[in-house]
Amino acid sequence: MIRLQNIKMNFKSELDGSMQQVLKDVTFRVCEGDCLAVLGESGSGKSTLARILIGLLKPSAGTYYFLNQEPYRHKIDKKVLSENVSIVFQNYNTSVNPRFTVYEIIKESIDVLAHRTKVKIDAKSKVSAYLQVVGLDDSFLDRFPHQLSGGQLQRVCIARAVASEPRVIVFDEAISSLDAHTQVQIMDLLRKLQKEFHLTFIFITHDLTAVTYLCNRVMFLHNGIIEEILDVCDIGNAKSEYAKKLIDVVIEM
Repeated sequence: MIRLQNIKMNFKSELDGSMQQVLKDVTFRVCEGDCLAVLGESGSGKSTLARILIGLLKPSAGTYYFLNQEPYRHKIDKKVLSENVSIVFQNYNTSVNPRFTVYEIIKESIDVLAHRTKVKIDAKSKVSAYLQVVGLDDSFLDRFPHQLSGGQLQRVCIARAVASEPRVIVFDEAISSLDAHTQVQIMDLLRKLQKEFHLTFIFITHDLTAVTYLCNRVMFLHNGIIEEILDVCDIGNAKSEYAKKLIDVVIEM
């Protein structure tokens, strides 16, 4: 479904104008139905990679294939990302309009879907249905973001991501700011949604525990370089020193 070949991403420093290479020759693929974890410490290039995957950031070099199309090479192919990829961000408070109700937040995605498919959709019933899917009910429809807990608001963000009927959802540190109990609830929800809607997940995180709970493959990213890609069931056989270090930190905790 997704293939990145020799992706590089450079940024110009605001201090001295020098070029900083954030991603260095990144090559990997994601198959349909995967839950691929991209694991690395802060500054490893994870969020930059997320923005390339969803179409917000054109790489400096390399090729990105999505469903055998090249969204960054041909403008006509860029549409394939907006129609098939959603994202759930880490900061659920700033990723929603604080003046929107829960109904309006989720309806945005349904409006996009209706425009794309040219099909008339009963927005209210659809929003209600997606709230049910993420474990909320109609009593939340008229609430504003500040009236929700962190876990409730992140569920709304997940409902919004699913409501556009994507094939892929990217989670950029989407549970790291939640408490441990809520994290488990959200991960259980994600497992259910992946199965129910036949979704492919890319789970960007620095939390190895979440990776082993939710994902089937893990990619270790360090200073913009892929150190190793493993099946989660083989994570104990990691060969990269960086991967071993991250695993050892979790074991020691």
